Amino acid sequence: MKTIFSVALALLLLAACSPGPEAEVHSVIIYSEAPELTLNLGERWQTDDYTDLGIRIIQETAWQHDGRTLDTYNTLGRNLEEVIMQVFKNTTMKGESNDMLHVFLMPVAQDVKMLERKDLEEARAAYERICLRLTLYEHYFK
Repeated sequence: MKTIFSVALALLLLAACSPGPEAEVHSVIIYSEAPELTLNLGERWQTDDYTDLGIRIIQETAWQHDGRTLDTYNTLGRNLEEVIMQVFKNTTMKGESNDMLHVFLMPVAQDVKMLERKDLEEARAAYERICLRLTLYEHYFK
């Protein structure tokens, strides 16, 4: 059923994007699984200064978190979400490096949402995943 839906969606999108006399052709990528974070032919991906600064602020904010209450996790979640949105909005990265930035940050953004929930154990687990994911930045980006 999932495959049929994916094929139908792809066909619908292709039909909607069919080139006419003045239409642009767009490519659509449909992932069956989440893409994996990889290096750029063995090298780290180049970031722009704004993105690098934003990630460093996210790291520092997360790593300095010392509260253990639901309210402190909720506040941390709101703060991190704001910085992540600014990074996505203001990055000048393009192409594959930008794609890898999204692959890197999307799991963080999803876990940030978990920090804003009402379950302390879920928030703690999300916080641990965020901190672990953020340690990967220096390995994949420069």
